[in-house]
Amino acid sequence: MGDRVYPSGGYLQQRYGLSDEEAARRHIVMDAAVAFNTSLYENPPQGYSDLWIRHEPTFAIVLNVRPPYDRAAFLARAPEVLRGDLEFFEVTRTRTEIERDQDRIIASWRGFRNWSGGYEVQTDRFRFTTASDAEHAAMRAALPADLREQVVLAVGPQPVPLSR
Repeated sequence: MGDRVYPSGGYLQQRYGLSDEEAARRHIVMDAAVAFNTSLYENPPQGYSDLWIRHEPTFAIVLNVRPPYDRAAFLARAPEVLRGDLEFFEVTRTRTEIERDQDRIIASWRGFRNWSGGYEVQTDRFRFTTASDAEHAAMRAALPADLREQVVLAVGPQPVPLSR
């Protein structure tokens, strides 16, 4: 990890106004975070939900966890290089529960075609966009009743697939 060279004047420096040293440090921490998240995903401890990188307002490696969880066990598994940047964010679902609930949402929308979205780690909610008011109302009604309050459904433009 320490042998990797990160270019100066790169994205992090330009986007966040970082020094070359801070950008290089963040790259090293982010590389460690990706490896840590992979290990958590493959062998999830109790309470594991997800891990994400926040750059603003402060840099952090945010570990989404659902109580009960063992903070000390997570810290012991975390690479030392990212422990100082690690923050815990309590959420309502584990990774398995997110996947289960998202599958239920998508299954309830069979037959609807113009929507996009998914689970947002930053807000602990599902956020979807549909193309029309009529579809919005029908999709809202089709949601499983126990998930309706946890789904933000808005009307807006849809992504356009890249042509080959």
